[in-house]
Amino acid sequence: MITLIIQLYFFTTLIGLLIATYTDLKERMVYNKLTFTLIGLGIGLKIIEAIKAESIEPILIAVIGGVIAFTASYLMWHLGIWAGGDVKLVTAIAIINPINYAFLAPFIGLAGWPFTTLNLPIFSISIILYSALAVFPLGIMMSFTALVKHPKVLGKTVHLMKEKIKQLIGLSVILAGLNIILEMFAITSFATIVILAIIAFFPKKIRITLIGIIGLAGLLLNAQGFFVNAVLVFIPLSIGYFIWKLYNESKEYAFKETIKIEKLEEGMIPDKYVVEKNNRIELVEGPSIKRVIKNLMNNKIETSLEDFKVKGKVIGSPAQAGGFTEKEVQRLKEKAKKGFGPKEIVVRKTMAFVPAILIAYLVLQLSGDVIWNLILM
Repeated sequence: MITLIIQLYFFTTLIGLLIATYTDLKERMVYNKLTFTLIGLGIGLKIIEAIKAESIEPILIAVIGGVIAFTASYLMWHLGIWAGGDVKLVTAIAIINPINYAFLAPFIGLAGWPFTTLNLPIFSISIILYSALAVFPLGIMMSFTALVKHPKVLGKTVHLMKEKIKQLIGLSVILAGLNIILEMFAITSFATIVILAIIAFFPKKIRITLIGIIGLAGLLLNAQGFFVNAVLVFIPLSIGYFIWKLYNESKEYAFKETIKIEKLEEGMIPDKYVVEKNNRIELVEGPSIKRVIKNLMNNKIETSLEDFKVKGKVIGSPAQAGGFTEKEVQRLKEKAKKGFGPKEIVVRKTMAFVPAILIAYLVLQLSGDVIWNLILM
């Protein structure tokens, strides 16, 4: 039976998340007034629960849950993934819900294992993991909305698709052929991955020859099966590649914007490192993992270590979730005015993250600690 106190926990959190979602979508802000109110309500409700239970345990669990939440979400902030408002919001949620109460699960009949809940104050970890998953579809939706304003992206994607079509056909042919050959000799289909990995290292001419040989062998052994397999591979591959390229091309417009320095505001996040060197402001590309790996493969270890360093005084960084401070904005404007800095800058359009936290919270209330149960079984 759902107790009154758990109902209060659920509705307090839900109302708080709905308000935070509204302000995040509208202003990209989660106000301290809201988060501190939630923390105060959470502590008050925990004191009531402790008095009713004649035990200090509810308060202790809430404190531990809050500490775990703050530590984990602070790490997200330090990595540049979250803003400060997200950190405080998740901490407030964890104080109210140190464990998963799965309030909605009984209403849809998900009461048994693996939908049971753990009596551990790790609900905030679940929130962070689930919201990370929820943010992907939100990001894709945001990217595709850019197509309305920038229809040329579709044309560019179609052009790229035409260039890739031969490779997709080749991959479909070799997969269909290998499937028939391996099935005939009762070899596990896992061998397909190994063979493809080996062929990938061959020169282009040899790869094309092998594709032809394997495709012809599959066609001769089972023509109908070969065509069916090739089509079943080609269609999802083509659709998947097209959607992926469409997303990649459109996200540049959805998540980035070029503005004049004079219109720069506090909280905006630069797309490149803003560095001051020799009394001038420069825009510098961030460390490239691809370049680091390439240098490591060429035994250039010292160069790889240098790639992780940004030379000069860093004024703004893409890794700062909080963006520019008011002081940094003023300095950039002064430098630009004197001709010692760029007149324009590319800034990132931040995506509202609170809706993903709201989705994660509701999903967890429905499904309990299903992921933890499956991991710990």
